[in-house]
Amino acid sequence: MLLQVQDKKYRSGKVVLKFHLTYDGHITDMKVIKDNVGDGLALVCQKAVFALAPYPRWPEEQIHETNSNYRVVKYIFNYE
Repeated sequence: MLLQVQDKKYRSGKVVLKFHLTYDGHITDMKVIKDNVGDGLALVCQKAVFALAPYPRWPEEQIHETNSNYRVVKYIFNYE
C-alpha cells in the first residue's frame, strides 16, 4: 500500500503493535514497538485495531488450553 504524505513523496516502512487480546475480545496494554513511517501512522494503526473491538469471545476450550485470560499479539502493518 502506498501512502502519500504531506511532502508528496511516498513513504515505506512498518508499524509494529504489541498488545493483549483478552478472552472476552478486549484489547489491553497496547504498545507501539516499531514505527519507521512517522506522520502519525502508528496512531492510525492503533485506531484500526481498536475499531473492531471487542472481538469475538474465545471458545471455552481455548480459555482452558491457554491457562491465561489473554494472549500476546504482535501485529505488523507494512507500508510499501
